[in-house]
Amino acid sequence: MRGDLAGIRPGAGLITVALAVLAMSLAGCGSSGAAAGGPGHSASPASTSSVAVLPSGSTGQAADNAGGGLARSRMRVLTKLSKAELCGLSPGQAARLLGKPAGPPVYASQMKLGITCLWVGRGGTAASTDELYVGISSVLSWAGARQVDKLVHTRPVQVSGHPALAASPQGNLTWAQVDVALGGDNDPVAEYRAPTMATALALAKALTPRIVAMG
Repeated sequence: MRGDLAGIRPGAGLITVALAVLAMSLAGCGSSGAAAGGPGHSASPASTSSVAVLPSGSTGQAADNAGGGLARSRMRVLTKLSKAELCGLSPGQAARLLGKPAGPPVYASQMKLGITCLWVGRGGTAASTDELYVGISSVLSWAGARQVDKLVHTRPVQVSGHPALAASPQGNLTWAQVDVALGGDNDPVAEYRAPTMATALALAKALTPRIVAMG
């Protein structure tokens, strides 16, 4: 979920791609796969990747197509978890993962496009990557996330028995990211971020079984 989204703070990734999918649908891109705004407008790699498969029609149809049938997933409840359910790290766990005390978890619902939770290390700034992040898109399924992940150098990994894709910090991308399938192709995907790959994997392993159990 990287591409030109690297400069966007948490709330990006799958959530930002979801926003691009819906915005492009509302703009009437349809099945032509043209970039938003018509000729002369340069779409981001992430939005181009997602929108190329959009049919003409309603926003709901576009989101369903890009998400690989997520709207019909029995695990869709995971896209609506509460703060207590999503932000499942204790202060001690967050501190151990970051190597320093962390502030309380910050939960957000991103314009009905997904949910996120963020832990920032004490003394961190707005430009810092000294943080832990988990997000679940309500638009993009595991199948859709795999398409978006083709934009960056990822490697397949396993997290608690679930297939996942991992991207280390690269170029101007300053965080490591692990996207984990919470079920099948048409089910939700959890996106984890941390300063290092080892920490991102540890975060994913700490939260994934708990999240899946709620589906």
